[in-house]
Amino acid sequence: NSQGRLSQPVGFLTLASKPSAPNLPQCSGRTRNSLTIKWSAPSSDNGDKVHTYVLEQLHSANQTEDLTDDDYFEIFRGPQKLYKVTKLQPSTEYSFRVSALNSCGQSEWSPLSSFMTAGSVPETPQPPRLKNRGSSYLTLEWQQQQSAALSGSTGGGSKASPSSSSSTSTGG
Repeated sequence: NSQGRLSQPVGFLTLASKPSAPNLPQCSGRTRNSLTIKWSAPSSDNGDKVHTYVLEQLHSANQTEDLTDDDYFEIFRGPQKLYKVTKLQPSTEYSFRVSALNSCGQSEWSPLSSFMTAGSVPETPQPPRLKNRGSSYLTLEWQQQQSAALSGSTGGGSKASPSSSSSTSTGG
């Protein structure tokens, strides 16, 4: 049973590299005309401190397929992990992505996040009407708001069971 002697430990360092991608951007505040976007540092800076973040906005939030870098424009570059995007339209969806930079390069982009600006409070709807009922269901009918009717929609309906929180049973 002969065993060799252990060698002396040898330490080494790997070279630093560009950071990993930041996490998904989040919305921390919204108004009719602004969104406050925040993000957290990447899970790894890969040995070199992150000094800058780049936040980009998608030109059209409706476009989600076959995206290229040309479909985005830069709206922020700096050390902060929070940015308030202003001069936006009410009740409109906007999409964002973020990357991190260190002295070795730029990370991959975070996943795309989409948020809506606040809008006007809708008018109070008319109460629903009972259209039909059975032992295990109710069919309700209602008029849509004036703005929805202008877009070509004339009304709506829904079936709900008596145990649903959106229906009321009167014992009949």
